[in-house]
Amino acid sequence: MAKIKETYKNLKRSREIVKVLVRHGLGYIFDQPQMEKYLEISNRFFLRKKEETKLERFTFEERVRMALEELGPTFIKLGQVLSTHPDLASPELIEELSKLQDRITTLPAEIIKKQIERELKSPVKELFLSFNDKPLAAASLSQVHKAKLKSGEVVAVKVQRPGIVAVVEKDISILYELVDLLEGKWFKGVSYSPKEFVDEFAETIREELDFSLEAKNAEKFASNFEGSTTVNIPKVYREFTSKKVLVTDFIAGTKISLLSRFKGEDFDKHAIAANGMDMALKQIFDDGFFHGDLHPGNVFVLPGNVIALIDFGMVGRIDRDTMDELSDVLMSLTKFDAEGIVRGLEKMDIIGPDVDTKKIKREINLLIDRYYGLDLRELEVGKILTDVMEVIRKNNIRIPSEFALLFKTLITAEGTARSLDPEFNVVEHIQPFVRNLIRKKYSPDRIIKGGAGFLENSMGMIKKIPDNVDWLFKSLKAGKLYIGLEHRGLEKMDATIDRASNRLSFSLIISSMIIGSSFVMSMDKGPFIFGYSAFGIVGFIFAAVLGVGLVISIIRGGRF
Repeated sequence: MAKIKETYKNLKRSREIVKVLVRHGLGYIFDQPQMEKYLEISNRFFLRKKEETKLERFTFEERVRMALEELGPTFIKLGQVLSTHPDLASPELIEELSKLQDRITTLPAEIIKKQIERELKSPVKELFLSFNDKPLAAASLSQVHKAKLKSGEVVAVKVQRPGIVAVVEKDISILYELVDLLEGKWFKGVSYSPKEFVDEFAETIREELDFSLEAKNAEKFASNFEGSTTVNIPKVYREFTSKKVLVTDFIAGTKISLLSRFKGEDFDKHAIAANGMDMALKQIFDDGFFHGDLHPGNVFVLPGNVIALIDFGMVGRIDRDTMDELSDVLMSLTKFDAEGIVRGLEKMDIIGPDVDTKKIKREINLLIDRYYGLDLRELEVGKILTDVMEVIRKNNIRIPSEFALLFKTLITAEGTARSLDPEFNVVEHIQPFVRNLIRKKYSPDRIIKGGAGFLENSMGMIKKIPDNVDWLFKSLKAGKLYIGLEHRGLEKMDATIDRASNRLSFSLIISSMIIGSSFVMSMDKGPFIFGYSAFGIVGFIFAAVLGVGLVISIIRGGRF
């Protein structure tokens, strides 16, 4: 009985979704034989003549945005996630989706207080010295109230709307059904699966519904910016935090989006733009952990041009190797080097082996011609990134979600900085971070660690070679190995493998000498030659001599 009731609710919600899409002129996406009769009924009941004529006043992108807003929390969040994917949506659609707003009424304070008491197992009067019934903000997933703790701290209390998890889960299940229904019609020949996008979206919104995860994110940001004089991250009060309630310091600042209303002497807009941009770049290039929803509503300015962040539900992560590859792309971008951009995108596995790289390179070259010769102050990295992503989208290439979110963060941060200071030089701020990354990439410490890892893996492989070769010959001799080939000249194989193993071992010895010499060079111990360790220099020279000898041996053997 419960399952029948759930199926009925899903059917009712599905009907509502179709109704909204039809009303906004988007019903054609269901134009399939099995849907024709349903659509005819939907159009008859849901689309009035007056509404039909109204549609002509709006663009396709505006109608998508309005439909998502009307469909509520899950679909608003869906649009926000889609707006981080320049590989899936056009620039026009992304711009419109960035305007998505919750059309939601605030919940009475009594309902919010009951939710707090259920989660924290204590009456609100015992938890807080005072609790403001009027909300500071209301969104589809939560509502925020100002309060004061018994210990005197003024805090912001973020409370999840009761029943929202069930609503979101129902909508997610319907989204999967819609994807199954539409995949064959609208997603033929694309390089990505729409189901993967729904998977990503479902993971994102479920994480946002767990406020304990948001608390961890906030604490990590606070740790990363500990001691900073330009960035403030609100403190999390763990004893008042659960999956559905989050209590942090109240930020008594000015939203960065409202700074245009103030006179020049009230704030130093250039300093604010610089602090905000450096904050975003540090998150990406130094920490590999960045705010994924850096729109102006989540950024505040405190006295002294200090930047304060709120809302840590959506974050991005990027590992060290990927960061190195990204730095190469951005450095190529600032040098207008199309070949370097494409090479970097290949290293990042954004451009695969089946993609026509010549075509991509040609299109990026044409794109770069528009910007070549511009003064650095006029150069908009976000605009170039957007154009590069448009080339990628048109060539049906899928960008991994972490890169899509990262590019969106960079574009948003630059847009905010330029809104404060139109002459803001973004390249000037990016280049030191990228150079620092490149310096770290080729530092003796990184080389030693990387070489040690390579050596360890290689030694493991070499140890297995004799056993594997022995097994191979025994299998061949016993006639137990069949791979559909005629085996001839096996008597030469042993000598060939032995020669290859010797060369590989010799190469590893040379690599070890180079790594060891690098380690010695980094130590502050004499004797010294030109300020460098003599032992390290001798090691490098000896390794070079052995390396040249190995190359000569390979060339003489005719196997170069």
